[in-house]
Amino acid sequence: MLSHLIPHNDHRWFLYSDQPFRLEPGWERAIIRCGNNRSAQLSTAYAQLAFGRWAAEDQADLYWSPRHQLPLLLKSSIPTAVTLHDLVFQKYPETMTPQGRLLENLLTPKSLRRANLILTTSTTVESELSASDPTLAGKTIAVPLASSIDRFACQPPPKVSKPYFIFCGSLGPRKNLDRLIHAFLDLKRSEPSITHTFVIVTGGGWRDSEARKLIANNPQHLELYSKIDESLKSQLIRHSEFLVLPSLYEGFGIPIIEALKLGRPILTSNRGAMKEMAGDAALFVDPDDPNSIREGLLALCTKKRLRDSLAENAIARAEGFCWAKTSKRTMEALASIAAK
Repeated sequence: MLSHLIPHNDHRWFLYSDQPFRLEPGWERAIIRCGNNRSAQLSTAYAQLAFGRWAAEDQADLYWSPRHQLPLLLKSSIPTAVTLHDLVFQKYPETMTPQGRLLENLLTPKSLRRANLILTTSTTVESELSASDPTLAGKTIAVPLASSIDRFACQPPPKVSKPYFIFCGSLGPRKNLDRLIHAFLDLKRSEPSITHTFVIVTGGGWRDSEARKLIANNPQHLELYSKIDESLKSQLIRHSEFLVLPSLYEGFGIPIIEALKLGRPILTSNRGAMKEMAGDAALFVDPDDPNSIREGLLALCTKKRLRDSLAENAIARAEGFCWAKTSKRTMEALASIAAK
């Protein structure tokens, strides 16, 4: 988003980070302030202690946090915006790490009340927030995100046993991967004609011992790709028959947008932001019902006409998600409070 925002307006940008990072080409109007924190556990504490002070020193006209939390010591005279990606800490707290749950509960509600503007990543999250705290309803706006996966050039197909379908995401409990794997293995046992491989692309997770055990014990059916680059991931999605994401909860669902961009059918949950984002490009299942997941897998594995129809819808639906549109709407929203 910054690659669209920074070069295309006359504003001066200060980018704050607890860790070093580099300016991208075209970011000449940006100034980086960064620390040298090497501990992920301390990143929130660093932001709370340093970012508010930096904003005061830089005489900021507006402070925007792209994820949930504002520095609580930020000067009250500085207008603020915060992006809220989800309400996992309220709706599915048991799926979070104890530290993450604690920080969200301590800092996010205060930040939302402090903010002059709340950007949500879906109308689903906007509605959930309004229901959770009606006093915030007047300062929210839904601005869906996008994906840059379509920028990667085509390469030779990955060396994966075909046909296959693909999951992209963490191995955390909210992603419902254990139930998905069990449903797939049950399908393989009951329907010998199903020859599909299940490809799992992940950067890691927590409370994932069951999923990793299932993957290790079924190498003939499950293939794991850990911490791969975006180019390989795009090729794995592009050459899959469909993408699966039957999560218990998502505030947006980046893998869904990646599948849309690459013209792939989707199997996902019949709830919330997943249903909102996937629209007519998906077959929906009940994520709490293993049989519903199994029947969804069976349908997409065996019905080519259904896959082709959903893929055609995916290509058309992908046009609604691009960083240029997201950036334009974000900039308009930020300008509305900076001018006050």
